[in-house]
Amino acid sequence: MNHQLVYNNLIEKATKRLSLSGYVEHHHIIPRSVGGSDHLSNLVTLTAREHFIAHLLLAKIYGGPLIYAAYAMCYQYNRYQERSHRINSYTYEHLKKKAAKLLSYQASKRFSGIPKTPEHKEKIRKALKGRSNSHLGKKKKPEHVEKIVTNRKNNGKEWHSQETKNKISESAKSITPITCPYCGKTGSPSNMKRWHFNNCRQRVHM
Repeated sequence: MNHQLVYNNLIEKATKRLSLSGYVEHHHIIPRSVGGSDHLSNLVTLTAREHFIAHLLLAKIYGGPLIYAAYAMCYQYNRYQERSHRINSYTYEHLKKKAAKLLSYQASKRFSGIPKTPEHKEKIRKALKGRSNSHLGKKKKPEHVEKIVTNRKNNGKEWHSQETKNKISESAKSITPITCPYCGKTGSPSNMKRWHFNNCRQRVHM
């Protein structure tokens, strides 16, 4: 079997596909371990089953580290039987969809505000009893209020000495801005890595 040809056909089919609904996974067309990059042109969206098959083919094409990647996908931990078992592409896709659904459910429950039982409410009441209510509207001194207002107006700058301000200014000038390859915006490395790059890449593939 020509594994490279089969792999190329799978990738070509995925890149020509207009849309893909349901659970999907992102895949590097040329693996990073053999010189592939994180650029948009080297990424493709696959179903879980296609992703599984792609890594099996890559393991046979390149060998080396890609064998371990395929091995990790072939063997999953079975929490019920407490042993590892080999799986095929259909089982892998089923497990990944089930895991994604479970994580989504847990995230939604985390912010859903689960009602508290009377016993739980009583424990909270006893724990809070006798505590200071300074955080519940205690009147602040005029000088304290003035400091807060001034700080908000000046964005905290009055707390810095002139020497510190000069150091901050010089440090900001020495930083070389970088550009996000996915959205084209330019900014400081810390902000771009935090708010762009991976976030923009995920939005492009959604």
